[in-house]
Amino acid sequence: MTRQHTFNSLPAHETFPNPTSTVPCWRTELHPLDNYRSTEELPSTSDIVIIGAGMTGISIAYHLLQETSPESAPSITILEARQVCSGATGRNGGHLKLASWIVKDKLEQWSVEASRELIRSHLAHIMALKNVIEKEEIDCDFLVTRSFDVFMDSGEARQSEGNLRMYKDMAMDELEHVDLLGPKYLEAVTGVANSKGAFSVPAAQLWPYKFVTGLLNTFIDRENVNLQTTTQVTSISDHQDPNGFFRIETSGRGTILARKVVYATNAYTAGILPMYHDTIVPVRGTGAHIVPLRTSKDPTLALQRRVNTYTYNIFHRRGQVDHLVHRPDGGVVIGGARVLFIDDPEQWSGVVDDGSLILQEQVTPYFERVMTEHYQDWRESGAKVDKLWTGIMGYTTDGAAHVGNVPGRKDQYVCAGFNGAGMVYIFLTARGIARMMLGTANFEDSGIPRVFKATRERLEKQ
Repeated sequence: MTRQHTFNSLPAHETFPNPTSTVPCWRTELHPLDNYRSTEELPSTSDIVIIGAGMTGISIAYHLLQETSPESAPSITILEARQVCSGATGRNGGHLKLASWIVKDKLEQWSVEASRELIRSHLAHIMALKNVIEKEEIDCDFLVTRSFDVFMDSGEARQSEGNLRMYKDMAMDELEHVDLLGPKYLEAVTGVANSKGAFSVPAAQLWPYKFVTGLLNTFIDRENVNLQTTTQVTSISDHQDPNGFFRIETSGRGTILARKVVYATNAYTAGILPMYHDTIVPVRGTGAHIVPLRTSKDPTLALQRRVNTYTYNIFHRRGQVDHLVHRPDGGVVIGGARVLFIDDPEQWSGVVDDGSLILQEQVTPYFERVMTEHYQDWRESGAKVDKLWTGIMGYTTDGAAHVGNVPGRKDQYVCAGFNGAGMVYIFLTARGIARMMLGTANFEDSGIPRVFKATRERLEKQ
């Protein structure tokens, strides 16, 4: 039995990317392909049209080409409403990890095996990204590391530790990678003051925008690939015409015909696929890049900052979580602060405006306090937010992404609604979608987690 979540939602016709957006730290070094158009005009036809040039859309295109020979590869057109990787991936926390807490949430909704599939996906994605980055020589600061799930409330710490032991007793072998940290050296190991409990899990960090643009750069020169940025799709026909084409309308740039379509549109899916209204809902979050105010006078603490490459999820009361990544440049990327606005849904639920900030005068000092109150080296040096931004995630009513054939629409596919955790699902899920589109796999043997399967039943349970 799945647990349903309730969000405020927008009318479908308003669920489109905001024309302007705040600037995250990840988009301060723009790639030449950021605002690229392969041709002056849209192609008239394409075998496959991918809507969205974030991590999902670019990964699908990459796998379509990897799974076919140059001679047999389909023509691929990628339509992006704004710039490449200007949506959720370009605004996220910059890390991926085995999310140990997901086991509790998902066991309450799905089977043990379904939960194990999700955990296996987390682990597989760390190595899959490592392998493709090394293979394609993508410069994106990728680093395999560890991540700490740190609990600031003693009751939640005890409950989480008990849950972990119970799951391991259930022979969930995937959790052998999770280490429970004892109280004796808890603060010394995590570096987080006043922590009450913690797990250590496999993780990786990277510069997500550089990964996506680097991946795109490996195939953009292929003759059968056409990228069109600042090209907003406004509508798609439900069915193919007698010649086997869907008609795709854009805002001010004309029409393109496609034999197959994939919606890599995450939070904005309902704008052009209204059946997902109230099922995939835009949810706004906030993030920041923090730098030290001054150089530490203690050389030991200064060294600690330079070598700390761990990532963190810090769990507070009321289930609120802040996530942060210690970057090689000595700064930190942090996100969360939901405790400040969770009780005001108009700030975050059903919101597509990533061109404005959330409670800037409260969020900025909050993020700075997280660093100075929890980390000794930051307590001495002080902390300053030098970049603050917002981003729009796609959340679903049952907590699982929607992936596969669009219900009732032959040759249309959806890969969206990753609930703010796309980094541990997207790349290999995109491979599964590519294989389905090429006819070399059905959903069941695609490798996509089974709970992600897009069905009419899931839409009707909204």
